[in-house]
Amino acid sequence: MEEMTDTMWLQNQNETLATPTQIWKQINYDQFKEQLEKMSMDMVEKQKESKATRKRLTETTKEFKHSSSEEKAKNLNTLLKSYQSEIDRLTTRAAFAESCFFQVYQKLYATTDPCVFIAELEDWKWKYQQVLEEKKQMQQELDQFHLETADVQRQDATVRELLKQLKQKEEDTERKLAEKSKQLEAEWTETLKNTKAHQENQQSIWTHEIEQYKEKLANLQTAYESVQNRLFQTSHQLEELRGVKNTEHQILLQELEQSREENRDLNRKISELLHSKSSNVLSSEASESKDFYANLAWKDGKIKQLEKQLDALKSQMEEYQISYRQELEDKQQVITKQEMQIKQLERRLEAAPNLDEVQRLRKQITNLQALQFDHVEQLQEEASGKEPTDLETLLMEKNRSLEDQLSKWRVTVQNIEKESMQYQQQALSLEEALSDQKEVNRKLEQALNEALKVRNPLGVSVSLENSSNASKPRIPEEQGILDIVCQQRDRYKHKMLEYEDQVDKMRERISLLNATVETLRNESKRTSYQVVDSSVSDKRGTKMADKESLSLMLEQGNSNTLAWPETTSYAGASRRWLRQRRSFERQEF
Repeated sequence: MEEMTDTMWLQNQNETLATPTQIWKQINYDQFKEQLEKMSMDMVEKQKESKATRKRLTETTKEFKHSSSEEKAKNLNTLLKSYQSEIDRLTTRAAFAESCFFQVYQKLYATTDPCVFIAELEDWKWKYQQVLEEKKQMQQELDQFHLETADVQRQDATVRELLKQLKQKEEDTERKLAEKSKQLEAEWTETLKNTKAHQENQQSIWTHEIEQYKEKLANLQTAYESVQNRLFQTSHQLEELRGVKNTEHQILLQELEQSREENRDLNRKISELLHSKSSNVLSSEASESKDFYANLAWKDGKIKQLEKQLDALKSQMEEYQISYRQELEDKQQVITKQEMQIKQLERRLEAAPNLDEVQRLRKQITNLQALQFDHVEQLQEEASGKEPTDLETLLMEKNRSLEDQLSKWRVTVQNIEKESMQYQQQALSLEEALSDQKEVNRKLEQALNEALKVRNPLGVSVSLENSSNASKPRIPEEQGILDIVCQQRDRYKHKMLEYEDQVDKMRERISLLNATVETLRNESKRTSYQVVDSSVSDKRGTKMADKESLSLMLEQGNSNTLAWPETTSYAGASRRWLRQRRSFERQEF
């Protein structure tokens, strides 16, 4: 139905557009334009002729006016004729213009207003452009779809080819395994006679390597414990310094409260000064001004001492932070070296044979030795009742130490987060103190302005922003206390700026603490990974024990003929290790 309505609407639009096109075709715009050009040229020529005749008439009229009466009587008829001819020309010109106008009017009157149709054509043009754009987009989407389908078809073909290759490889591997099993059965009968001497040498070499590994692990354990002790010492020193700084901060806050109380006392005294107007009060003001000077000097000295103490504490903090960073860098380097050594040891352990392969070889050896020897059962009993080796104990201790380190790092992270919260609370308290101090200064400014308006007829006002730079008016000796209060106000202003600097520094310190928290979290992640790696290395230690049992069981043959598979079943161990690592990350973070 929608398509039918669209077609009907298009037909109506075509019918409406057909009428103006037919009309303009009948007009024949090119011929009409030529006619208009001819008419305009004729009108221009007639206009030029009329201008020339008018000039002649003006000249003749001027001559007629300047001539004598006899000449006027003679030339009057000629002048009238010239005027009559000019009037005839003008009438012909007007008639020609009217005829041209009527011709144009007759042709244009039959036409319709083309603006509506031009607007509709513009709309249609815009819609056509939109349709073209949509067509281009659809074409692009279609091309993309074709490309995707082609890629999918290619992928299907590649998948089929790969499946065929997999089947062929599986068949080849099965065939090769069967051939190798036959070859091994044939070779084991020949190699059991020559393995005993070489096995003794190999056993001595393995024992020597195991002793070296144990010594290296012991050295690494001692170095790790020393680094851990240093970390505990540094953390203890940090806690002591934090306690000292907290006490100093509390002392500074108490002094700030005392300064606020003194500021309030000064405000009260100023209010009393404003209310007092007698001469007795002025004499008492002079005595009180001396006391104010003394108090202000004492407070200035105290503030300078506090500033020196703060500078000393800041320098100590910077030195301690630098030393702490250097120690952390050194310890990180030591830890990286230890990790490299551990990775080398793990690579050497990975080069050893697999547990499944060892068990398979053990079964083959027992089956072959059952034909020649009678003491196979004794060897099996010794292999089954073997005690855990020293390597396993070392790995267990390492796992425990790494878990302890991880718990300690967590505790340090929690302590640092608590400290950052305390610093944030301190920053908020300092901001509140600043706001209170600003309100007190504003009240002081209002009181001073009122006092100056009362005592100064010019009404000089004082503000916090221009009190130090603006030109001060001349105040009589009675207003000495007001000068003191203005100076004190400026000092409070500087003190407020110092408090703002302290707040900014506290915020910077909080950001640094957040950065340290992130670094500690990253280090805790590393330790968690080391714990998982140590658990995997425990399993590898059991594999080494099985390897030693295999060395005891082998008695004859050449080790060069033993084709140990290097990368047969470590995929399962690596998968288990990845699963443990992911589960640990989900639980902890």
